[in-house]
Amino acid sequence: MPRKLALFSGVLYGPDGAPADRVQGERDFMERRIGPRVMVDYPLTAIVDGHRHQCRAVDLSVSGLVFQRSKTLMSRELSQVTAFELDLGAGRPIRLRGRPVWSQEALQAIRFVAMNDADRLTIAEYLDRKAVLRDPMH
Repeated sequence: MPRKLALFSGVLYGPDGAPADRVQGERDFMERRIGPRVMVDYPLTAIVDGHRHQCRAVDLSVSGLVFQRSKTLMSRELSQVTAFELDLGAGRPIRLRGRPVWSQEALQAIRFVAMNDADRLTIAEYLDRKAVLRDPMH
């Protein structure tokens, strides 16, 4: 049985949310990118219909993220704007609102539409540290 993959920003993700392989030539994805993205593994809580769903962020940028949905969230649709809490280990969760961009299998991409400036700065500084440490970015 062939392995199902999802493409996001030139990276293939397997059904488990882990990056599977790099892909070249996906200019339409690359041209829409606002800033660098980094592969991550952080807790993310999606608040849908008053219920908290524990998910995992797998790809992060200053403009959005990709996350692996929990089993309970797989059967629900995100609203046009959904509340999230991202835990980067900074002492308090980053509270944000995101708009769904695409979903495939267990993966869901969102674009940030509301976040306070301090939290946006926390994400930007996190990405800067990753660049200084020369961690893989895409």
